[in-house]
This record gives sequence, structure tokens and C-alpha cells, in this order.
Amino acid sequence: MNEGADQHNATGNGPAGRVALVTGAGSGMGRATALALAARGATVLATDIDGASAERTAAEARAGGGRAVPARIDVTDAAAVGAGVAALAAAHGPVDVAVCCAGIGNFAPLAELDVSDADAVLAVSLGGTVAVARAVLPAMRERGWGRLVAFSSLNAKTPPAGLAHYSAAKAALIGWAQAVALEEAPAVTVNCVCPGMVDTPIFLADLEHARRSDPAATLEGVKADAAREIPAGRLGRPEEVAELVAYLASDAAAFVTGQALNISGGQEMG
Repeated sequence: MNEGADQHNATGNGPAGRVALVTGAGSGMGRATALALAARGATVLATDIDGASAERTAAEARAGGGRAVPARIDVTDAAAVGAGVAALAAAHGPVDVAVCCAGIGNFAPLAELDVSDADAVLAVSLGGTVAVARAVLPAMRERGWGRLVAFSSLNAKTPPAGLAHYSAAKAALIGWAQAVALEEAPAVTVNCVCPGMVDTPIFLADLEHARRSDPAATLEGVKADAAREIPAGRLGRPEEVAELVAYLASDAAAFVTGQALNISGGQEMG
């Protein structure tokens, strides 16, 4: 670790002493990531477009003994992202770790969607990550240390029918992250995580869409069918994905950059 990083954080391998920004922290994997980083001693800036959900996550982190503050940030508004990150950094210190988990999904066949739906998904997944990166990277470069983690998806690598817009946005995110990893090396690592079927609100929304073709199907039945596609025999848990993110946010992951790491219970091995 370089001298600048030693001065900023003398606590070793974990994110303790770091300032970690998490978008989409109000629910699902974003919430789990915020809690995991707070539990490891990071000061977590828990942001979400839903301010109330961000507050709930921050309160939960504090109840567990962590440090966390909430903020409402719409990642599709680049000016608001810049202003929000600047205000949070002024109050709590510059961002060392940025985890871009905010996302939406338009789950329907192409015939039922249009260009505006594609624009909306791209604006959150790709545009939101770009906005966050532009807000946090200058200070990371100046200090000589930083971690940027973006949430892609297994669907970026093996797109299923009915998720064209979502899969395209997540695939674009991988290409973007790998290019930026080259630009920012060696001071800042840039990686994607690619979760498979994880038991989160956005995945359940996808399953609810799948039920439309069979009104007699129950949500639990559809979940069981999905689990049978996974070698591990079950859906993933948000906390398991958060553990991978926590590793990528650590000093121990200094040699990991430009990667799109699957976490899928063996569903995809390439």
C-alpha cells in the first residue's frame, strides 16, 4: 500500500476507517452491502432515491454499532450526485469506497417495451454509475487509493428472454468498468459483481412477471422452480453478495481490478 493510503488508513485489510458510499442502499443487496461495510468499521453513506429507506438502513447499521448516515440521491441526476457527494464528503470525509448498487428492471419482452424503457434502465445502471464515479474519482486519485464496485448481473453474460433492456444495460456496465479500471490503475481498483438469482425485491418483481403466463402459479412455486436451475440448489442471499463486495472494498483486493465476478451458486462458470 502506498504512503498516502498508509496515512489515510492504518487499520489494515478491512474497510475500517474508510468512508464508503453505497447507492441503492435502501433495500436488497445495497442494504446488505451498507450493513456489511458498517459492521467492518467503515463510515457508510447510505443513499437511495427513497430517502426513508436510506434512513432505515442507516438506522439499522447504527443499531448494530456501526457508523452510517442517510441521504436521498437520485443517481440519474448527475448534478445532484455531484452536489450530494460533495456535501457528504465535507461532513464525513472524502469517499474511499463507492458501491453503485442502484438499479431498476423493465421485465417484459421487447414487443411490450420501447426506447424510453431502455433509456430508463441505462440511466440508472450505467449513467448513475458514471455520475458517481465522476464525483468520487478525483479525490481517490489525489489520495492514491480507492475502490469502485458496480453491480452488474449474471444476465449481462447469459441474457434470458424478456430481459433485453436490463441485460444490455448491465453488459454495458461491465465494458465501462473494465475500461475505467485501466484508466485508474494502479491507485483505484474498479470491478463489477455479477449476481445470479438472489432473493431481493427486484428479483421477486421479475418472478412476479413470470407468473403472468401462469396465473395459477404461486410465488413460492416460481421461486422453487428458479432454485432448481442453480447447482447450489437455492437462491442467493443478499448478505452473501455483500461479503464479496466487502472483500473488493478492502486492501486485500488490491490486485483485483477490471473483473466481472460471478456470484451465482454455480449457475454460470465462465
